[in-house]
Amino acid sequence: MTTSSVDQGFELYFAEVDFSSAKDLHGKAWLAAMNGKIWNALKSGAITYDRSSVLRDGYADVADGEDGRKVVTIPSLEAVEEEYVQNPINEFHATCRELAQQLKAKLKMDGAVDNVEVFGCAGNGEAHYILILTKDGKDYLMDVGYSQPVPVLVPLDGKPAVSSFYPEVSEGSAQIYGGRTRYSAARDGEGQDARVGFVIIQGDSVQKSFTFKRMTPELDKQIVATWLKATGKAYSTSVDESQRLVRQAIDNPRAGLFMELHKHVDTGVKAGKELGELIEVQYR
Repeated sequence: MTTSSVDQGFELYFAEVDFSSAKDLHGKAWLAAMNGKIWNALKSGAITYDRSSVLRDGYADVADGEDGRKVVTIPSLEAVEEEYVQNPINEFHATCRELAQQLKAKLKMDGAVDNVEVFGCAGNGEAHYILILTKDGKDYLMDVGYSQPVPVLVPLDGKPAVSSFYPEVSEGSAQIYGGRTRYSAARDGEGQDARVGFVIIQGDSVQKSFTFKRMTPELDKQIVATWLKATGKAYSTSVDESQRLVRQAIDNPRAGLFMELHKHVDTGVKAGKELGELIEVQYR
């Protein structure tokens, strides 16, 4: 696949990445193929951000705990991945927590990458999960589980991935950003102490900024608790035919669960309580 046969967003992306060696030319073809799969999945609706996945019966249970604490019981990340392995699917409609594990399992089963790990963050108003892929000795960030999915893989070398996948933001749009956008990621440290910084830049403005850590059960539970603090209404987002992001309210009998937990946490924090005093997350 060459840049002449792909969309303008790919041309922008490859124009700012150095592919001088034969190995890098191979990497260019792999990136084009992977990015093409991401674009097609987003445009066809095969990947959407959907909070109803955690509202289904048997996934998240909420009970009253001691001292006014709410106890949230969820499946472990390993259980989410194993569920996909046992029942593979080709369409993904879930939150970042489920999407990360499902796509991790699919990439491993398909042999598309040499290695894949889940990273996450909890803080600064963000509670999120992403994937770090390794192919031919190079690392890439994959983030299709955000409410506005990142439409390209982002190298972890600090060099920007550039895309015009989303059109310019219009009035009433669900998009955070649009038009020519730069995505940049870099790793700091190794092993369990590794950190991945990630920024989304439009023009001269940073639209989003994250610092991710390698996933652990402790971080997972912290993210779930933080997510309940940061979220409110239940909704889904998808990409329409014009590649604009569309947001829809979720019609689900348990949709009020998010708002109830959000109000519980918000009220407690305003009263001076710590998040750990308000929410306890445990695995089923």
